[in-house]
Amino acid sequence: MDAIILAGGNFQNNLKTHPIKNFYSTFPMHNMKSQIKIKKIGSSDLKENSLDVSFPRKVHQIILGSLLGDMYCKKECLNSNIEETHSVSQKDYLAWKYANLKNYLDLKLYAFNNPICKIKGKTYLRKKQIRLRSKVSEKLNIYNELFYKDNKKFVNPDILNQLGSLGIAVWYCDDGYYDPENKTAQLHTEGFSLKENNILKRWLRKKWNISANFKKDPSKNKVLLRFPVKESDKFLNLIKEHIFDMPESIWYKLGHVWGGNIHKINKAKLNKLKRTKIYQSKVEVKIKRNQQSKEFYIRNRKKILNQKAECRKTEKYKKYIREYHQRPDVKQRMREIQRRYRQKPETKKKVLIYRREYRKRPDVKQRMREIQRRYRQKPETKKKVLIYRREYRKRPEVREKIRQYNKKSKRKKKR
Repeated sequence: MDAIILAGGNFQNNLKTHPIKNFYSTFPMHNMKSQIKIKKIGSSDLKENSLDVSFPRKVHQIILGSLLGDMYCKKECLNSNIEETHSVSQKDYLAWKYANLKNYLDLKLYAFNNPICKIKGKTYLRKKQIRLRSKVSEKLNIYNELFYKDNKKFVNPDILNQLGSLGIAVWYCDDGYYDPENKTAQLHTEGFSLKENNILKRWLRKKWNISANFKKDPSKNKVLLRFPVKESDKFLNLIKEHIFDMPESIWYKLGHVWGGNIHKINKAKLNKLKRTKIYQSKVEVKIKRNQQSKEFYIRNRKKILNQKAECRKTEKYKKYIREYHQRPDVKQRMREIQRRYRQKPETKKKVLIYRREYRKRPDVKQRMREIQRRYRQKPETKKKVLIYRREYRKRPEVREKIRQYNKKSKRKKKR
């Protein structure tokens, strides 16, 4: 394999010349207690770096988070080394790890191209990759003992007690995924057993007050950790400051917390709506959803009706209804619905019967007389009545009726 070495170095790896190695030789043994100063250890040091490691806290957290993610620690003979591989698009992220670890380990960062990959009898085409690898060191033995048992990586409370927010951020950048359609974050923990996933779930809840759910991966028949929308917001806000200290090429993992993802999230939302409309337009899906809705309503009918009754009492709902009925499109639609309803034969019969019964009521009669009286007293109404009477009396049939009426009235007078 042709490798392009980007960087490398050997920093303080020779224990014979290390200044700490020969520190005690400058003092006589009987006077040792008076020469050594006792260092005060804070509570934060005990929480996140209580292991006997020879690295600073930041380096320790990066290694812990990486080993929970894509990095692995392999023991070769007496000592161990670490190795992590990503696609070439993540080279800035691996370069950030290299820059933080190079002063404490002998590292090599190189790119290689191995396009044909065979795993479990299947052949895959793979893009160009970049790898971070260290030389063997006894400093890494403690991580091999902590993470591996019978050459298999596992999770235990001893690891999680050492893990801080920086370690979680590195773990998420390695094995995390943000779903822009649902605005949820995930941690791909399929490599761990169900029991280990339960340990991780309880730890997140107890230490960070973040609740996670299990999401089943059908292809592997295993589970991963998925955070609901509100919990995803809490999780991303916990690690965002650490991710902002990393290269900008990895910021996309922050999802809606970072403003640069707005266009991506909006596009994903539109794609989801299109797929949902296509799916819900299928006949079998409509039948299934209607049946599910009916069953849900039957089970929770009382609760739903009580919620609706309470909602209608609120000022917010009343305001919404008033504004809704004032919309021009709603008014037009209601007129059309009423017009169609009135044209039905059975509706016309009901209306006629109702009008007859309604007008027979004494209060209605009185109100109608009062309305007519007021209407006739108006000057414009009087003019209309006069004009109408003149035109009405000019009709032949009306004249004939008037003559007949006059004749009858004369006869009555003579009698």
